[in-house]
Amino acid sequence: MSRFLAKRKHFLILTLGILLIIFPLSFFLNVPKWDNIDCFLPYRYFISDYAWNGHWPWWNPFQNLGYPGYSDLQSGAWYPIVWISLLLGKYTITSLMIELVFHFLLAGWGMFYLSRLFFNDSRIGLLLGLSYGLSGFMVGSTQLMIFLIPTAWLPWILYFLFSWFKNFKNKYLILSALSISMHITGSSPAYTIVLIYILLGIFIYQFLKQSQRKIFVLRSTWLLLLVAGLILPYITSFLDFAPYFNRLSPLQSDRLLGLNPWTLPSYISFILPYGVLADSSLFSITDLSCRNSYLGLLSIGVAIFFLLKMKFQKKHWILISLLVLSMVLAAGKETLFYDWILHLPGFGRFKHPSMYRTYIILLLLLLAGFGYQEVLKKEQNYQVRNVLIGIGLLILGIVIFSWQTTNGSNLIEAFGDLFSSKERPKQTLASLLIVNGVFSFMVICIGFVLMSSKRITVFTVLVVITLLDLGIHARMTSKTTMVYSGVSYGESQNFFNELPNEMNQSVAHENFKKLDGKSGLKHCCGIWRNVSTFHKTLSYQGHNPTAFSRYDKATNSDFSLQSHLEHPLFYSPNKELVLNHPKIGYNKFEIFVKNPSEKSQVLILNQNYHHLWEVRAKEVKLQPLVHQDLTIRVDVPSSFIGKISFEYDSKKTKFAFILSLALYIGLAFIVIRNRFL
Repeated sequence: MSRFLAKRKHFLILTLGILLIIFPLSFFLNVPKWDNIDCFLPYRYFISDYAWNGHWPWWNPFQNLGYPGYSDLQSGAWYPIVWISLLLGKYTITSLMIELVFHFLLAGWGMFYLSRLFFNDSRIGLLLGLSYGLSGFMVGSTQLMIFLIPTAWLPWILYFLFSWFKNFKNKYLILSALSISMHITGSSPAYTIVLIYILLGIFIYQFLKQSQRKIFVLRSTWLLLLVAGLILPYITSFLDFAPYFNRLSPLQSDRLLGLNPWTLPSYISFILPYGVLADSSLFSITDLSCRNSYLGLLSIGVAIFFLLKMKFQKKHWILISLLVLSMVLAAGKETLFYDWILHLPGFGRFKHPSMYRTYIILLLLLLAGFGYQEVLKKEQNYQVRNVLIGIGLLILGIVIFSWQTTNGSNLIEAFGDLFSSKERPKQTLASLLIVNGVFSFMVICIGFVLMSSKRITVFTVLVVITLLDLGIHARMTSKTTMVYSGVSYGESQNFFNELPNEMNQSVAHENFKKLDGKSGLKHCCGIWRNVSTFHKTLSYQGHNPTAFSRYDKATNSDFSLQSHLEHPLFYSPNKELVLNHPKIGYNKFEIFVKNPSEKSQVLILNQNYHHLWEVRAKEVKLQPLVHQDLTIRVDVPSSFIGKISFEYDSKKTKFAFILSLALYIGLAFIVIRNRFL
């Protein structure tokens, strides 16, 4: 046992370090905040609720007059990690917190193995794994789960691909396909678009290096086919909704295209990340959860040390070129270059250029890895000391400059905000930089004390400083960008224990204008939109990027949407039909209809029209049509008496999921079998 632990000590330190530093999540003390609670939790809850009630998660009637929940590419509907969580029960706040903690660990583990591949040194893997898994991106953008997931899978993709390029073993081919599929099905589509370009660049580069290019193309084709098979339900569900999607055409608004860039003022987060939480006009263009790119005092210092001191090789120039490109792209429309990029296929359809911080941090850490390699190779303190002195002098300069624009009372209030339960600091940028500088100096001083002891190795000093540094900065920003410090896990769990398991049938007779998704519904744990999804009650409101273009058009015209909201779930425009016993089901609505007229009469279902709706009057199929460019109408035959049902089903997606699941299981079995044989 001792040999087992000794062999894996760096990996275990990495795991324990991450768990301890994000303890509000890993110890289930406080719940995650903002989009995680408001968006990704209800989306996943919908999927789990349908699955646990024995139904496919096709139609979600609880938001915006209904939409195909399985077609929401950000819902996790086709993400295997969500499938695994469903084995344990419905997706609740517990599931969300476990998934978040897992991706923090996954990011650190991935960087650990990628670093070992690059530098053949698990010590560097530990240092870079900590810096990546606890980077400013991870703790600063925790609310954006769909950003954390691709960030966590990216180093695994690179690790498996480059391992495959070394020997073309089938094991790495399979693992590459699995990690790419995980990245795609769990992330924002924006990351998928960028990943396609990254993979295209890698494969073109590798193709040019190969002597047997036909064989390389054949092998690459196998990888492409495996990925396509694994993400097949993701593809079919997207195609189901594509004709109605409001986001397939390029964004026309400069405001949307330029939303949340990572601009020059946010570069301060490399040194003093607490400062970017200031309510300053310097950051007004960027949300506070999209500013932080911290990777640790040592890592940024060693990266700068490497860039200034080392002789560059071809691989270094490639990393530097990609780093510069990522920084330019992260600035968004603040540079003219971004306008050119928008003409490339796929670009111009997503916001938040600050997402490129993922690649900035990864590339900087790889460059830092070369610096760590030099430091650890010689085992001499002077290089670490020089890095700390350089960073210390830079911090001192920032603190002295900041002191000119603040005063003692502001500083006292800034320190008070830090140790209080306030969600975010309300002091000036200068005050926050000074507060951050004090704690960073403390870390630097501890580093000098440790280096004065001859019994402590250089590596131990590096690990201790890294853990202290990342831990302090994660704690400083956690209540602002990671968790609701005033909302306990226990309170939130009670909310989920009290949720209904049955559809709310009482609203089937209500006019939709009364069903705003909030009134009369219990709120909890930071949920302020999509509340109706948890209570399984109809609503004409909600927040989801998977919106019908027709519905968006109707909401922009008060009269158009209002004309639909004046009616209940089922209604007859001419009131010729007698309607009784409406029922809300899973992917299904039913109504008992009597048509006393000798002519066919119109029946309306107040849900968004989609071509996959099937309507039956007893055993006879009726043709669903679009009513007033939004909802669903059918013509009820003359003298008809009986039940009419509207049912939504995606047979091809069902088939695609079964194939994909079988492929996942088969490939996982092959990998596990080879691992233990």
